[in-house]
Amino acid sequence: MSKIISIKNISVIGCSGSIGKQCADIVRLYPERFSLRAVAANKDVCEAVRQANEFGVKYVAFSDTSVADEYNLSGCKAELLLGEEGILKICEDPESDIIVMSVSGFAGIKYTLHALKCGKRVAVATKEVLVSAGAIIKQYIALYGGSIVPIDSEHSAVMQCIEAGGRENVNKIILTASGGPFRKMCLEDLYKVTPKDALAHPTWNMGKKITIDSATLMNKGLEVIEASVLFDCDADDIQVAVHPQSIIHSMVEFKDGSTVALLDNADMRNPILYALSYPEREIRKTPPFDIFSLPPLTFERPDFSRFKCLSLAYDVLNKGGIYPCVMNAANEKAVELFLNEKIGFMDIYDFVSKRVEETANISEPTLLDIIEADRYARR
Repeated sequence: MSKIISIKNISVIGCSGSIGKQCADIVRLYPERFSLRAVAANKDVCEAVRQANEFGVKYVAFSDTSVADEYNLSGCKAELLLGEEGILKICEDPESDIIVMSVSGFAGIKYTLHALKCGKRVAVATKEVLVSAGAIIKQYIALYGGSIVPIDSEHSAVMQCIEAGGRENVNKIILTASGGPFRKMCLEDLYKVTPKDALAHPTWNMGKKITIDSATLMNKGLEVIEASVLFDCDADDIQVAVHPQSIIHSMVEFKDGSTVALLDNADMRNPILYALSYPEREIRKTPPFDIFSLPPLTFERPDFSRFKCLSLAYDVLNKGGIYPCVMNAANEKAVELFLNEKIGFMDIYDFVSKRVEETANISEPTLLDIIEADRYARR
């Protein structure tokens, strides 16, 4: 007798961003496995309504309530939800099996906590969720029985490697980093880097903010903190290896000395597919990974004197408490200032580290503490 596989209903919070659009790609590729139940955006009416019309979703939501008039002209048949309450309604929808959280900013934390409180599986692509509120997220999972599955390619790779060898046998997690466009640039030239220079990532096609974070290696620092939350490990158990080819997405070293690595194309649809189908594996419909086309694979130790943001992230993780939230929020503001040419590329670290130094730590912050620390760091 053949196995009956039910269709999973997916709701995407942040449907108009890169991850949201690629989630739509997966639903388009696997209509027999996934159905798009609801989509939510801030105010990108065109993209949200386009997806709603294509997939026949139940709900379309906008956090910006001013889009209501424009929405009325769209002819979309989905039920319109507006404001924060509308997105919270999607998170608690009993027909939604998986909530994809790809909305940036502090809102992602509130929506994630609400979804977990409703026992949902949340596929997380928003760094603030785990970096700023990791301890609270774990409390909610323990209390309400929801779960978190990472969408980040690095954490997806670590998760898959751990499953190959067993969590109890893990010795070390090795997160790979492309090194960004400036890993070989002399230090004095880094002070001349423009936003246009920093946005030219050598391997990945990503949004502006994460591309700048990749150039400073702050992105990898945030991923170190995420890994500590997801896999219950200390900073000393997480290593970063610069791997310019971006073929190995991450590795796990086990107690017997062996290392398991995940090799794949630089395509975010693959970790998205894994997060949506977990614990099953789908037959891939995107181009397969071709081992015979591999370039030589190289690895370098990160230069902490060049990439000070990565060093800061390790320091913040060791101190814990409110500091990861402060670092994350200050970095968002610093990247915004850099993209608007208000500060220089090398000023990003100075801006963020100063905010952390100025903050008195709270060892076990509440959600209100995190909200206030986030606001403070952005002022």
